[in-house]
Amino acid sequence: MLSLAGTQQMLSALTLCKYIKKKYPHIKIIVGGNPFTKIINRIDDKWMALFDRIFDYILVFEGEYVLTELLRCLKEGKDISN
Repeated sequence: MLSLAGTQQMLSALTLCKYIKKKYPHIKIIVGGNPFTKIINRIDDKWMALFDRIFDYILVFEGEYVLTELLRCLKEGKDISN
């Protein structure tokens, strides 16, 4: 889980996650934080394609609660599309 506090961390986060995904493709990458909450509704198809290649899950809003729910759904095999 990588949580960003500000948009100034976005490039570093993308770079780090891209490296991790390339070197360890089996590792699931979960990102979140205020920057993702702010931009999630404005991400165009080009950016979403990039995010899909690097991140497995993007958490928005209250990440503490969303992460718990994500992990519960994954454990129980439930739909996580929302």
